[in-house]
Amino acid sequence: MARPEHARLPSLIRPTAVGLRAAVVASRWNGLVVERLITGARGALLEHGARADDIREILVPGAFELPAATDAVLARDDVDVAVVLGCLLRGETIHFELIARAATGGIEEVARLRRKGVGFGLLAVDTLEQALARTEPGPHHAGVAAAVAALEMHAVLASIRDGEA
Repeated sequence: MARPEHARLPSLIRPTAVGLRAAVVASRWNGLVVERLITGARGALLEHGARADDIREILVPGAFELPAATDAVLARDDVDVAVVLGCLLRGETIHFELIARAATGGIEEVARLRRKGVGFGLLAVDTLEQALARTEPGPHHAGVAAAVAALEMHAVLASIRDGEA
């Protein structure tokens, strides 16, 4: 049976947070949605074996500030992974595009240069309803997906460093 075009291939890695120290870096804008993202990310980290004391939450003013805070926290030796969360709602000006592009590019650069697991959970949506739909409990919760991606990338990068991949 063929997979739909949008289906993801299964992971070859079982993500775990056991023994890892995580930072959840989140924007304060659109707080209702961001709180739901944080709850999902924290829950996923705990479900995958993180200790509550090993999860630190860092709130920044807005999405534009996410890359700088993520870079600073990942520069620390006592942080293994970062889950980056926020919500951008499209408005009537180009501000949405400018911030979305800057934040996304900055987060990508931090992930690439720091070589630590980073989960991307910055929603860029047209409506609040779209954001709320992506933070409903279940398999498509964006905060959960970002946390699991950070854990999986931690394992992938470790296997590459160890010469296993």
